[in-house]
Amino acid sequence: MQIFTSLSSYLQNLPLKKKMMTLITTLFLFFCIVMLVCTSILCNAYNQELYQSYSSQMTKVASGIQASMENIEDTSFSILSNTVIQKNLSKLNSMDINAPENLQTSANCLSEIYKTLHSIVSSLTIIRAIGFDINGRSLTRGLFYPNHLDMDNLNEKAIALKGVAFWYPEQSETYRLYCIREIREINYLKLRNLATLYIEVNFFTLVTDALKNAGYQDNENNLFLLTDGAEIIYSSKDISGSASLQDPSFILDLTENNRSYVIRTIDHRKKFIAVGNIPATGWNYIYLSDYNTIFSAVTFAQSICLLVFFLTTLSAVLGSSCILGHIIWHFRILETKMNRFGTGDLTPLQVPYDYTQRQDEIGHLHVQFDQMVLHFKELVNDNYVKQILLQETQIQALQQQMNPHFLYNTLDSICWMAQKDHDEQICTMAQSLANLFRASITDSKELIPIRSELQFLDSYIQIQKLRFEERLDFKQQISEQYMNIMIPRLCIQPLVENAIHHAMEDNPEVCTIQLEMLRKNDVYQIQVMNTGSFFEEHLLEKLLNGKIVPSGIGIGLSNIDKRFKLIYGEAFGLTLSNKNGMAVVALTLPVS
Repeated sequence: MQIFTSLSSYLQNLPLKKKMMTLITTLFLFFCIVMLVCTSILCNAYNQELYQSYSSQMTKVASGIQASMENIEDTSFSILSNTVIQKNLSKLNSMDINAPENLQTSANCLSEIYKTLHSIVSSLTIIRAIGFDINGRSLTRGLFYPNHLDMDNLNEKAIALKGVAFWYPEQSETYRLYCIREIREINYLKLRNLATLYIEVNFFTLVTDALKNAGYQDNENNLFLLTDGAEIIYSSKDISGSASLQDPSFILDLTENNRSYVIRTIDHRKKFIAVGNIPATGWNYIYLSDYNTIFSAVTFAQSICLLVFFLTTLSAVLGSSCILGHIIWHFRILETKMNRFGTGDLTPLQVPYDYTQRQDEIGHLHVQFDQMVLHFKELVNDNYVKQILLQETQIQALQQQMNPHFLYNTLDSICWMAQKDHDEQICTMAQSLANLFRASITDSKELIPIRSELQFLDSYIQIQKLRFEERLDFKQQISEQYMNIMIPRLCIQPLVENAIHHAMEDNPEVCTIQLEMLRKNDVYQIQVMNTGSFFEEHLLEKLLNGKIVPSGIGIGLSNIDKRFKLIYGEAFGLTLSNKNGMAVVALTLPVS
């Protein structure tokens, strides 16, 4: 895990060009490995197909050998069941064939037997010789040499098998193969032993015919071997010059490791070797085919592929290096721009390239960054101008702060003179006007408690009551629990002023104005309701959309709505409605 973390950290800190080069090189190496694996898989598939082809041919050879041996067994049965042979063997068995008086009789019997054998086996070219053993005396036809055989043991085995044929290989200077079986007397089912039949098979012809019938092509590139254990009993060509094939351990290694095929170097050449078994005899076959040409072609193809991949990888790395170097150059320029921007230098960097003409990501990055710097420069300039204007405004405000003192002193003088003349109305009006003026000028906070807003409203109502007297019926019904809630300053007084303006200016009737506050779920609602007027449908929307040009009080309503939306969000603000014969203005603000 620590090695992986270190490697990951190293790769992350590599320059972009080296990262891309590492990625490209890794991908090409991966493809090279995949190519080698695919080549190996194809070679194995080809070898398997080659083995299937050879195995099919060798299966035919094995079947041909087994069929020929079964044919010999059938022929031996025809011999032992032939009536002429049975009759003459019975005569020979019942006489002393060595006695002089029986020589002519035995010669006649043998002549009849041989004539009959000729008609039975004349078509079988693989039979080399036929012999009979009668009471320890061998009677032969063909090149049959019983002196090479252990006749006593073979006769005992034939008698023990009770007429069932068996095969016996004689491993002397040449490999000889015999089919042996007991002949019993069939007449009257006596089943007494008459003789032991020996059929010597021409082993070389047997195997050669099987190879020919299976389509085996005997040429310098192919070699077929039959082995009995570690001994080679048949070879399709001379192998005396091959040290490997003369080595019994090499033969055993091929036949006893349960491998269907191997590729070995024999006499300095690659050989494809298919190995199999002939179950009927227990022999193993070894089929060798020249693989040197194929191996050389495969090796050459792999070398060419590796060379092509190497050259392709080298070309790709060099080409990618050039392309990445060009791309990195553009990023270096962008990095320089960013460093200049970080130091506060907003002057455009002069580069010998027009990025506005590029439509790729690099062009977009440069154009967007240049636009951002330009926009930032404009914001800085605008902010600088605004700061200058703000300073001028502050200076003007400081200069004008002396003027309200003169107005306050004047209003206090009017109030003092009215008190001297016992004119309470003028005194109250002057004092209320002074309070209104002081609250609107001196309080700079945006949010104030409702209590402070109602104090300001109370001064305004006192002035209006002096004007309208009993015609104004104002009811303030806000509970004490809401008095400390913060609201934007001067937001309730304009609503009350709007109600007085529209309900009392041209109406001589008494006007009732109610101020309430309530909570609905997570929303506070301040309501100003008045009699004597009503709101036009969708009035606020028309004021905001410009369908009705606001003036005077209308401007105040739209300003209050905008202030609430800026402070609390678009879901809050002003609503206008008519309810129970009263015009209702409602302000909504969140509880939290």
